[in-house]
Amino acid sequence: MGRSPAKLNGSEKWTAKEVADALRKHKGIRAAAAQELECSYATVQNYEKRYKIVRDAKNEAREQFKDRLEYKWMQLVEDDEAYGHWDAVKFGLTRYARDRGYGDKTEVTGPNDEPIQVQHTVVSQPSQQLISDVIELRRKRAIEEEQQRAIEAAEDAHP
Repeated sequence: MGRSPAKLNGSEKWTAKEVADALRKHKGIRAAAAQELECSYATVQNYEKRYKIVRDAKNEAREQFKDRLEYKWMQLVEDDEAYGHWDAVKFGLTRYARDRGYGDKTEVTGPNDEPIQVQHTVVSQPSQQLISDVIELRRKRAIEEEQQRAIEAAEDAHP
């Protein structure tokens, strides 16, 4: 790859723009970008962590890939003879476009795709007993109400 006259940061061998361009060229695939730059996969990954331009290039390439998958899917739906490629498109959508609603499983996350926060509360023994008593009382009332409805229904059926 030709060197650019842009400034390098310290001991870095590539500019962030060069890494971003390689990711764009290779549709966001780090291994292919690393091969072109003649560096390691980890180097490309480290540039992604450090530079917004590199992260944005990878994300943009991935979004464009998802767009192409969706477009191909629409073409397949409209073309009755094109079902031979359906499995490949389905794999791509369910693997790479889950964030767009495609997928075989549902993923649940908290706000901003962060993990759901779970708060555990320890209930004291007296409170546990009170909760159990309330549940039992409600269960008994539900049974009594059901029995009363059955009696009333029988009386209405045989006046």
